[in-house]
Amino acid sequence: MTLRFREMTGHRPFNSPCTDVCAIDDTTGWCLGCGRSMHEIATWASIDDEARAKVLGEIEGRKAQIPNREHRAKKLRRSPY
Repeated sequence: MTLRFREMTGHRPFNSPCTDVCAIDDTTGWCLGCGRSMHEIATWASIDDEARAKVLGEIEGRKAQIPNREHRAKKLRRSPY
């Protein structure tokens, strides 16, 4: 019997890309912090590893398309650091 990674470790290999900056850009529909859509955020715990890998592969390109993302995200960052 072959055990999958999460069955052996209790963890999924693709952890959430959440950065604690939770605000959806009105233009793109993506989060300013992690670059995911609301649907992707809501279903992250239940989607399979292949779907996660696809989203993770798109995140940097998405973030680059969000107008003034870094400036806007910095204002919303929850951490004092």
